[in-house]
Amino acid sequence: MAPKGLSGFFSTLPLRHHWGKTQGLLMRDAIINALMKHAEGNIALHKANIQVYLDNPAGIGEHSDILEAIQAELDKISIHEDRLDIITAIADDVYDLK
Repeated sequence: MAPKGLSGFFSTLPLRHHWGKTQGLLMRDAIINALMKHAEGNIALHKANIQVYLDNPAGIGEHSDILEAIQAELDKISIHEDRLDIITAIADDVYDLK
């Protein structure tokens, strides 16, 4: 039985008894999509952290150096943006993964 909330998702998947090219492509697309969403979510998270720092720098007790804290968040954003670029290149078959 599918976990609650996912039953609709699982019902949309094709039912086949063997793994063919179609299933492999669907899985590839699902993995690429998940990687992209993960990177996009992390970018949004770090942007939100920067906004908190900018809106209320005095309220961040564990970060005495607000500029350093913002720079750390920017570094994290750049990591995920780089990942998005690479994932997009993989999705477009720019990288030869064989």
